Amino acid sequence: MNKVLLILFLSFSKSMIAQYKIDPQLKKEFFNLYKKLQSLTNSEFLNEYKDGISLFYKIKEDTLNKQDIIKSKNNIEVYTIDTVTGEIDTTDSQSTNEPVPSKQTPYPFYCVCEYQRDTLVITTGIAIFGEMKITSKLIHNKLTANYTESDSNDTLFKRTLSDDRLYGITIPAKIKSLNLNVKPHKNIPELFGKMRIVTNGYYYYANVYGFKNDYIYQRMNFEFLFRCHLKNPKKIISGN
Repeated sequence: MNKVLLILFLSFSKSMIAQYKIDPQLKKEFFNLYKKLQSLTNSEFLNEYKDGISLFYKIKEDTLNKQDIIKSKNNIEVYTIDTVTGEIDTTDSQSTNEPVPSKQTPYPFYCVCEYQRDTLVITTGIAIFGEMKITSKLIHNKLTANYTESDSNDTLFKRTLSDDRLYGITIPAKIKSLNLNVKPHKNIPELFGKMRIVTNGYYYYANVYGFKNDYIYQRMNFEFLFRCHLKNPKKIISGN
C-alpha cells in the first residue's frame, strides 16, 4: 500500500514540475506562420526583430464586471442615413478593414531570450505610445510570468479600486501552456516556442462609457509563437 502511494505521489509531483513540453515540429509551425507576414522584405522590419520575434495570433480581452454595465431605460439609438437611398444604413458601423490577430494575420512583437544565472527569461511585447509586455521565467522546470501595460499620456490603470490611478501596471499572469522545440540550455543558439497565457484581472479606465464607477475590470488572453536568439551574458561580455 505504501509503495502504491509513493508511486502516485512521485507521478503527481512529476506532473506538477514538468510545466512545459518539447515539440520538435515548432520550428516548422513558426515559419509557416511567419510566411503570413506582409513585411518580410522590409529591411527596417527585419532589423527591428533581429534578436527575436513573436507572432501573436490571439489577443483577447475578458470583461470581468459585465454586471456593472448600466442598462438605461431611455435608450436612444442613432442611425446613419444612406445619402443615396435616404434609407437607414444597416451596415455595421463598428467594422473596419483592419485585420485582427489570427493565424492568417499574426501581429509581430519583439522577443528577447536570455539567461540570468540559471533562469531563462523570455520577454515579448510592443512599445507604441506606451507598452504591452509579457515576461516569463523558467527555472528548474518552474514557470512564472507577469504582464505589464502602460500608457504614455494618461493614468488608466489600477490594481485595486482603492489604489491611485497609474500610468502603468505590472501584474501576475498564468502560463496555461508552453511548448519549446528543444530543452533549453545556455549553449543553444536559438529557441522556438509556443505560449498560451492569461493575466490576472486589473482595472482599466479608458472607453468605460456605460459602466458603473467608470472602470472596466478585465484580464488579457494571449497566444503566440516565438523565435529568439539566446543571449548568454558571459558571451556578450567576452565579445563573442
